Amino acid sequence: MVDDEPDVLVIVKTMLEAKGIEVLTAANAQDALSLVARQPREIALVLSDVRMPGKSGPQLVREVRELSPSTAVALMSAEPGQEAIDPRIPFIQKPFRLNVLIEMIRELLARQKRLAIDTQTHVENAVHLAIEIQAVSDESVELARESAELMSGSNKKASIEKETSAGT
Repeated sequence: MVDDEPDVLVIVKTMLEAKGIEVLTAANAQDALSLVARQPREIALVLSDVRMPGKSGPQLVREVRELSPSTAVALMSAEPGQEAIDPRIPFIQKPFRLNVLIEMIRELLARQKRLAIDTQTHVENAVHLAIEIQAVSDESVELARESAELMSGSNKKASIEKETSAGT
């Protein structure tokens, strides 16, 4: 979780951890990016405040997606109207109720898990397809080789027949 207000970090971290959700905190975008860069597979979700000194939440989200495409992202803000910043990024308005935040976290993680499974399935399908293409390619090369040998044999036979008929 990323927020430049230490009280928000402590309160939300404490509430989420009481519900069994492990939370890492960062006071700014740069610290958050360092955490993601060090452990991209371990960080499942980055929840960031929209307005922070330095990089904004939306800027952080873009960089997190580049560093770790499998990490879910969401934004939060106490300022009204911030949900319209980027409708593709999940948003929660502060102050929020804990059960609403937990539901959003569960939905985002479930979506990321489905995307990871879909991606893995696509990768496996691509590997199988590549293997099949290689097998067909190998067969084509072999058929071309056999065809060339047959053509070569036919040409030799035709040449011998031509020489034989020319000699008579």
